Amino acid sequence: MVSISHWLVDNFSMQEPLVSVVIPAYRCKDFILQAVDSVLKQTYKNLEVIVVEDHSEDGTLEFLNENCVSPKVRIVANPENIGVGFTRERGVQLANGNYVAFLDSDDLWEPEKLSHQMHLLLEEKADLVFTGSRFIDLEGNDLKGLLEAPDKVTYKRLLRQNVISCSSVLMRKDVFQKYGMAHDEAHEDYLLWLRLLKDGHTALGINEPLIRHRLAPKSKSGNKLKSARMTMKVFRLIGLNIFQRVFYFCCYALNGIRKYKGIKG
Repeated sequence: MVSISHWLVDNFSMQEPLVSVVIPAYRCKDFILQAVDSVLKQTYKNLEVIVVEDHSEDGTLEFLNENCVSPKVRIVANPENIGVGFTRERGVQLANGNYVAFLDSDDLWEPEKLSHQMHLLLEEKADLVFTGSRFIDLEGNDLKGLLEAPDKVTYKRLLRQNVISCSSVLMRKDVFQKYGMAHDEAHEDYLLWLRLLKDGHTALGINEPLIRHRLAPKSKSGNKLKSARMTMKVFRLIGLNIFQRVFYFCCYALNGIRKYKGIKG
């Protein structure tokens, strides 16, 4: 498993590539400032933050405009609600960097996350780099249990369990633009990872919990029945036949049970 715990940002030259961080924002006044702050505290300094507000109609946009005042942060408002996948796509369209990273508005990054990822991505010429995760509750308290990251994930391995958390991903912008992130009725991020791996792109993991993923029961993945339907939709969209869908869903469900069984307060 890949670990880069001793890598220092000082090893980068002054010409380090620009990373564009895309944060979709929808009814997230309780957490969004913490998420943005965790990006601004990165040891990797050449970055921009694009917060795309998805027409929340609860004052989120006004809250962002009043409180996100860093020159590194750009706030963009959708004229209508378009969903998280299309909102991420819009953020990538506005990105100035050749590398994009994603962060959900209720998750947090550890300070060394981007530094470690950029080192690995550039050294190995990877298309995507993801990390391990730790979990927190709605109040930000640490929960027991970790999501580990294999040093490399294949298409067939990912069919059995989605080990790539969207908030942990750093990838080449041109690869993202090749596929996009539509289909909010499915797990749009999982579908993207499968598509690019199926086509031979590389996804490498850093087995360190460099993100803190907030478990929110009302999230798309928090509703287990809805999540199951969305997973089956992913398998259909990726081109699996009915027998393959049933087989890989059983694998996916069993691995999901093992994953969440180890998460405790």
